[in-house]
Parts: sequence; C-alpha cells; structure tokens
Amino acid sequence: MDALAGVDGGRADDRGVAARVVPRRLAPGDHRQWRDAGVRLEDPDWDPNRAAARLLAGVSVVITGTLEGMSRDEAGEAVRQAGGKVTSSVSKKTSFVVAGESAGSKYDKAVELGVPILDEAAFHVLLAQGPDAVTPAAPAG
Repeated sequence: MDALAGVDGGRADDRGVAARVVPRRLAPGDHRQWRDAGVRLEDPDWDPNRAAARLLAGVSVVITGTLEGMSRDEAGEAVRQAGGKVTSSVSKKTSFVVAGESAGSKYDKAVELGVPILDEAAFHVLLAQGPDAVTPAAPAG
C-alpha cells in the first residue's frame, strides 16, 4: 500500500486500508495510477452466474396455463436456476403467479388472495432483473 501514497490524494491507514475517497468519475487515465499502486478495480472472484443464481432468492412462484415461449417445466427450471422456489399451489406466501393462456383456478386463487400475477413478458423481466423490476398484470375480468 505504500505505492498508494504516490497516487494523487491517496493514502492508506495503519491497517493498509485505502482511505482516499475515489471520485465517482475518474478522468481518462486515472485508473492506471490506482492499478499501478496495487488497487484492484475489479473483483476477479465475481461470477455473474452465481449472482444470477441469487436473483430470486426468497421468491416463490406458481406457474399456470400455457406459456408461448417455454414449457412450464422450462419456466420452473429457470426460476430454480435464479434461486427461486416453484410451488404447485397458490397461498398468501406465494410471491408471484405466472399466468399463461387458459390459466384456470390458480389464477382465480391468486386474484382472491391478492398475489401479484405476471404475464409471460413480466415473467421474463422477473428472470432477468429480479422481483423489484416487475409490474404485475391487472387481473382480467
């Protein structure tokens, strides 16, 4: 960390922890000074697949009806790959109901319980961006 002292405004405390606040935007070339001083600007252990596997942690999903782009088994596997849980019945603990064509009684139960209902497009957003990014569909009727 001694090299950090050579970077404009850089210093380390007695534990070797960088004590300079890095500006939100580095000017072109600034990152080279930090890298040359031994500061890791990337996390080599970061794995996007592991991050995706936690995207739906704590989320339970019921899939009902016919989806156009994938089978229900494929949809369930996608939820599990993202860290979510697929259940076969709707309850107050269900996070989302994914409703395809001819959804039936599970859809009705979700409406009755106030469980958010996703169409296939919203389901894809859920898989890609997580539960905070989805907008549930308005119940038909």
